[in-house]
Amino acid sequence: MLPGDRFRSVRALVVMLCCLLAAAGDALAQDAPGLPVELLLAAALQESARAPQPFNATLHLARDGVVRTMALHVDGPKVRVQHGATAQVERQDLGRLWLFDVKKQTFLDLPLSRDTLASPALLRQECTITPQGEEMVDGRRSLKYHVRMPNRFYEPELLRPADEARQVEMTVWHSPELGVLLRREGPGNATMTLADIIPGPQSMELFQVPEGYRRASLPANFAK
Repeated sequence: MLPGDRFRSVRALVVMLCCLLAAAGDALAQDAPGLPVELLLAAALQESARAPQPFNATLHLARDGVVRTMALHVDGPKVRVQHGATAQVERQDLGRLWLFDVKKQTFLDLPLSRDTLASPALLRQECTITPQGEEMVDGRRSLKYHVRMPNRFYEPELLRPADEARQVEMTVWHSPELGVLLRREGPGNATMTLADIIPGPQSMELFQVPEGYRRASLPANFAK
């Protein structure tokens, strides 16, 4: 990959990552049970100009000293994240999001919203990426970048000029070999790290509704 192509790939990943984090901003602030941030982060890996090769890894999310460890499986438009007895599968090819309760053997079937990803405001967003050399992350060569861009946590921010919006800063480590972000520090004290990455084909069963699972209904107080 040429340097210019690599930079555009990093930019695409970073912008999409910030957009997806912003979409989960309210839930993140409340530290709500079943927080979908991990799935959004996994989905962000798919939004690069060059789709990453299939792989599985361990995903570590840390915030305020609390670390969540999840199993991550990625195969093109199919992403699975599992934490304990709960699993989430995003099928971009089908436009569906499945949430599994492994103990109860039930699942929720939800439409995969593309509103945030398709927002014209994303295309207007200004993002400054500054290269900061190379480092090793989980035994892999990575390119380190400092990122600064307008905040997207609330819809009104999307319509403001970049110089009027609050700024978000983070540091990311990008693997030119795999085409994914291996680590992110920020915004704030949140971090994301991929470890134990194993490139290779993923079983299709990981991205399907298991046989025998019953469809569950949304709770009455589910936020619409």
